[in-house]
Amino acid sequence: MSAIRHFQRFAGELTIGAVGSQLFSLQLKEIIMDSEISSPTKVPWNKGKIVGQKAPLKLKDIWAIRIRLQLGHRTRELALFDLGLDSKLRACDLVRLRVRNICHGDRVSTRAIVMKQKTSRPVQLKITAPTYEGCRYRID
Repeated sequence: MSAIRHFQRFAGELTIGAVGSQLFSLQLKEIIMDSEISSPTKVPWNKGKIVGQKAPLKLKDIWAIRIRLQLGHRTRELALFDLGLDSKLRACDLVRLRVRNICHGDRVSTRAIVMKQKTSRPVQLKITAPTYEGCRYRID
């Protein structure tokens, strides 16, 4: 209940005079203090959620994703997924990859050098057989 409502409620009960006004001001202060203490607090957005590093993907989950991408004929996503698993690059680095980074002419190379965006350091990545096949199919 707001302090103004309490003031209106108690105003009729108090008598005018020095003692009454002091009593009223004390009661008003108590009401205001009580209302400040009982005000609702904000609930954190992550209350009850698990925080920290997520568990790595299991092998069966990786194969489930790979099979779904193959059945959906999503060769670009499959090639990026395989490259991401092989290289352990961040998503921003994977998206910046171009065909010329992993191919020489019409051939897919077995190794490539990519500059990391965050650290600006070169990283050599090895392209495994499934990734090689996916990239080759995508380029052809």
